[in-house]
Amino acid sequence: MIVVITIIIYYIYPIADSLKYTNGGSDQDDGLIQGAIAIIEGKSPYSVTSYYGNPSSAGPGWIILLLPLSVFNLYWLVTPLSLLILIYSNYISGRSIYYTNILICLLCSSLAFWEVLVVGSDFIAFSALLVALGNLIVRFKDSIFILLLIALVVGMVSTARVFFIITPFVYSFLFWPYSKQKTIMFCLTSFTICLTIHIIFYLLSATYSPLHIIAKSTIIMHNHFIIILKY
Repeated sequence: MIVVITIIIYYIYPIADSLKYTNGGSDQDDGLIQGAIAIIEGKSPYSVTSYYGNPSSAGPGWIILLLPLSVFNLYWLVTPLSLLILIYSNYISGRSIYYTNILICLLCSSLAFWEVLVVGSDFIAFSALLVALGNLIVRFKDSIFILLLIALVVGMVSTARVFFIITPFVYSFLFWPYSKQKTIMFCLTSFTICLTIHIIFYLLSATYSPLHIIAKSTIIMHNHFIIILKY
């Protein structure tokens, strides 16, 4: 099924992406790609905006993690690779292939899945990686070296959106039944990486656009609260 998904993205994504030349389509992928190019050029990833003029919502660690794919025109592979990593993490965690197949079938049964797939959204990618990282944490809970590597990736993925800063704390409690020491170690390592990346790029940027999500969500929640009160 991953092969089918990859083939569909390979043919459909360029068509959806080409709509930007007529100021159409979605600019969800543009922030990541333009941000990665800006970093390569030695500039802040938040010194650029999408063709709609929208600021990037993605955090710097996430942009850096996807940078090789973004700058080499391989961004369309982000979601298939993330799903492949998720499937592999299920496999090495000893879970039945039955549950993996159910997961993929449930995803493919959703029209929203196919929409975000072809427009270049990173929602599925970071969601799949977060689940995969959870699998890997449980699988390699006895290996300090591998856990430190996972903590590095968790710290970077936790910057994907500014609200994900709580992710290191959530994942750390996976160790709580096994080792309090590893819980503290993993939490401090991944959270420090996440916070350090945020701070560095915050200081380097005239405007740290990932923070605009906070204001945007506040407005949305406020409007919904007013609607609820009316009814």
